Amino acid sequence: MNRTASKVAKILDVDGLQVKRWALDFKDYLPAAANPAKGKVRMFNDGDLLVLMYVWYHWEEEPDVECIKVGLS
Repeated sequence: MNRTASKVAKILDVDGLQVKRWALDFKDYLPAAANPAKGKVRMFNDGDLLVLMYVWYHWEEEPDVECIKVGLS
């Protein structure tokens, strides 16, 4: 099932801009549809949602992005 950034934001109870930031920060773990060309809609599949759920779970006020990336690898 494909979801927009706003739907993913609702699932994770975060701001839509946070989802977009995570999509950029963790683009190596997401397909191109999560970071499309300008003017195209960002789409996330079930696997992408699992990646973002992992990021959400480990996100802190001062997140260790590299540590999260290691966990995703």
